[in-house]
Amino acid sequence: MANFSYILYDDASGKCVLIDPSWEPQKIQNEAANYGITAVFLTHAHFDHVKAVDHFLAKHSNLHAYIHKNDFAGLSLNSKKTKTFEDGHEFKTCGFNIKAIHTPGHTPGSACFLADNKLFTGDTLFVRECGRVDLPGSSPEDLWKSFLKLASMPDETAIYPGHFYNGSVSTIGEEKQNNIYMKLALKSREEFLKAVV
Repeated sequence: MANFSYILYDDASGKCVLIDPSWEPQKIQNEAANYGITAVFLTHAHFDHVKAVDHFLAKHSNLHAYIHKNDFAGLSLNSKKTKTFEDGHEFKTCGFNIKAIHTPGHTPGSACFLADNKLFTGDTLFVRECGRVDLPGSSPEDLWKSFLKLASMPDETAIYPGHFYNGSVSTIGEEKQNNIYMKLALKSREEFLKAVV
């Protein structure tokens, strides 16, 4: 399972944030060694996206993890150090303005994070693929609505997914042209639902 974990650095402040720290916490720690970690953002509650979070919460006393309120109940993390957010919440930290975008479907609380025209999509949108909706709590209908929401973003918005399936980076415009699920979502609700179920 090829997961992506992301570190957003700000050289001016010497700080960074983590997105979906999953496997190999020591490797992530080494990459962020010269920066102070200010926050951990989670795209959803599945174990393969949160596996290393407790490592960082235990290691950094003032650190908190953030997840959409609809996925909070599915976490097995230190609840005292985990906070929730709602759609549209903006985090201002270490030189970044990070906007949380609720994109349910894969899970009820799936979210994407937008920072400087870069969208971290977790398991909602992959390069030429979409997130699974055959798991407990998944909703094909919600994923369709989430795809419409993402498709309304500027075409030049870069996407960074949670897994490597057909690539590691794309844009909203490229996905609208080449992702069959995005194309179906824009064409017909019924055809999208038939394709993802």
